[in-house]
Amino acid sequence: LQKTVDTALSAKQEEYKETAHGDSLISDILPAGKVKSVKSDKKNRITEFKLSNGAKVIAMNTDYKNDEILISAISSGGSSLVSDNQWASSEVSCAIAANSGLGEFSRIELSHLLKGKNASVKPFIDTYSEGFTGASTRKDIETAFQLIHLYFTKPRFELDAYESYMERLENAIKNQENSPDAAFIKAFKSLITQNHPRGRYMDMDVFKEINFEDTSGIFKERFADPSDFTFVFVGSLNADQIKELSEKYIASIPSKGITETWKDVGLRLPEGKQENKVFKGSDFKSQVITMMRGNYHNSIKEDIYLDALAYILDMRLMEVIRESLGGTYSINAYTSSTLIPVEEYMINIYYGCSPLRVEELNRTITAEIENLKNEIPEEYLEKFKAARLEDHKKRIKDNSWYLSRLTDCAFNGKSMSSSDRYPDNLEKLTVKKLQRKAKKYFNTDNMLSVVLYPEE
Repeated sequence: LQKTVDTALSAKQEEYKETAHGDSLISDILPAGKVKSVKSDKKNRITEFKLSNGAKVIAMNTDYKNDEILISAISSGGSSLVSDNQWASSEVSCAIAANSGLGEFSRIELSHLLKGKNASVKPFIDTYSEGFTGASTRKDIETAFQLIHLYFTKPRFELDAYESYMERLENAIKNQENSPDAAFIKAFKSLITQNHPRGRYMDMDVFKEINFEDTSGIFKERFADPSDFTFVFVGSLNADQIKELSEKYIASIPSKGITETWKDVGLRLPEGKQENKVFKGSDFKSQVITMMRGNYHNSIKEDIYLDALAYILDMRLMEVIRESLGGTYSINAYTSSTLIPVEEYMINIYYGCSPLRVEELNRTITAEIENLKNEIPEEYLEKFKAARLEDHKKRIKDNSWYLSRLTDCAFNGKSMSSSDRYPDNLEKLTVKKLQRKAKKYFNTDNMLSVVLYPEE
């Protein structure tokens, strides 16, 4: 839905008038702050800067991709700190900010000023956090810092931009009202959030709760103070340059030294067995998503167990449901987890099939899960180890993997563990250990399902 709106906005042509602005996006930069302390991890080429306004900057120098710098920032809070009545506005707040321009420039002026530059920064507000994602080259990294600075100090919320965005959002919502896929996703969100007011799908009911003043107020509140933000830069960077730019563009942002944390708003996955049936569309086909869930203690080892079980289940279901029974063209099993507000794991199964075979295939899937709880073939585990070891060799040379790990560790207050431990933990995994975990994590007593059928 968001991509549809963004595409429509980017396609809209507006008249552009040349401005007298120079290369910089900022005409009245605030006095620079200072780096108060520096920590260096020479082995991993990571440098941490604590700034005078309380913000933290982490810079990791890599040589995995020439002239790429990836950017993220994270702070605790998110939409959990707004009222239920403001939640809908928080969902579009960043989109309105991005479509209103920055500082002295409208969206069109800013777009032209950034033409030819390889720098982008996008704000986000999630349920429990807010921050930025972005990317740049070494040549244009200062522009990325300027964008970050302006989102804190001079965000623009123009009524014309708001009305234009909302018109396109309304059209996109209405175009999806008869979509079976949209109905399927809406039903799934409703089930897994137990109809929580903050877990709703963006439909016209949610749309009508959005207002301009709230979108502006929420954004400015969430990005009012950088003192509890951590900014992460990973790639072919120069740590001294990052230090200098951090003092100029981040440490200069006024702060009150306020540290916020997310609020538990009561979002929980339901317990027990539940199934929702959705009847939408005329195509004679069904979609099925099933989730096994439960509490767990997050750790490297437990995540490997879960990943192994989902991988092995995926292999078994491909063999049985697709190859042997010819029940579907594709079936996938995969795992996910949450750390807040509580630590929970999810093993998800998704496939499409004939409406006439849904019940048969669901029974077979449950039976295969029970079979794996009792016996996991050794060859399945060996295939998993080989595949994940190969994946690991690739991702430890990927800037985005390090960016994600550093950002997650910053948010959760953990230090980044050595990537060297993963192959060792993988090698120590045995069928006997995995079999014990299968009895815990293949929990068919806590199974949620949504099935899409054509309209009767």
